[in-house]
Amino acid sequence: MSDPLSSELTVTIPMLQVPTFPQRCVRCGMESPDSTLRVFPETASTSESDEEPFDPAIVSVEVPACSACARRMACWSWLRWGILVVSMSVALVFWVCRYPVNWPIGLGGWAALLGLGILAVVPWAVLRGYLPLPIEIDIDSQSATAQYQFLDHSYAEEFAAFNAVPAHGGAPRPTDGSAVASQGEGGA
Repeated sequence: MSDPLSSELTVTIPMLQVPTFPQRCVRCGMESPDSTLRVFPETASTSESDEEPFDPAIVSVEVPACSACARRMACWSWLRWGILVVSMSVALVFWVCRYPVNWPIGLGGWAALLGLGILAVVPWAVLRGYLPLPIEIDIDSQSATAQYQFLDHSYAEEFAAFNAVPAHGGAPRPTDGSAVASQGEGGA
């Protein structure tokens, strides 16, 4: 399966710059949305020379979203990470029951652990592909930048203009919002 954000548009801004978002819902495009969604970074890279480890949990942004989309996206996010935690826990319990604390466990035990770990990540990866969030953030502390990745190209271009930076990457998607609005309508 390909990356759900393979045709996203990326906007890179300095990490210390407070981002300015268009006043429309990041998912459905509704003007003047009545709510916001707190978005945390998906990934964060750090420099080996950093004296203090970078904590992406303290970096978040409030993105404009209508209340219906904000609820749906928050559920998607919790569901994605909840599935990962549950499947990893089940895999760990299965492994501990199969290989009780008899060290060394041997090559077969390590192979089983690796296999269970991979199997535990599969539901998360599949769910991430079927329920992509319309915005994701990656932090790079080496270059002190934040990369905002958007599924909606027109929203990304507007975001780039508001923040006086260029947008780059990805093949264009329909700008009428149908591609983004139709994702996940099945029930989350």
